[in-house]
Amino acid sequence: MKTLFISIFLFSGFTCFAQVENSIVKNDTTKKIVYFAEEMPIFPGGEEAFNKFIGATYVCDSKGTVNVEFVIDSNGNLNQAKILKKLTPKCDAEALRIVYSIGKWTPGYASGIAVPVTMRIPIKF
Repeated sequence: MKTLFISIFLFSGFTCFAQVENSIVKNDTTKKIVYFAEEMPIFPGGEEAFNKFIGATYVCDSKGTVNVEFVIDSNGNLNQAKILKKLTPKCDAEALRIVYSIGKWTPGYASGIAVPVTMRIPIKF
């Protein structure tokens, strides 16, 4: 009997927690920027097209990597780009130019709702 009571108590606690989490996701995901979504944003044409686009569009005077972070909003628009790892002012500016020229993405989704997702990419020069 004691085991049954403990099992019921634990199960109901998890059930209540899950219901609270779902209500938060449904009501707050369009405003909260996340780093991971059930369905991550997708570049038109997929990862291969994205890598081809990045590799074909840059001009820089140095060799190295610039790490860029940006947000794909719930409409698929790219914004809030910033440099996380700098190389040279010219390469940093070129990395931002490349990122802002990418265009519209398919947005990320959590619980079936489009959500803004933070993305990080290295751009190698």
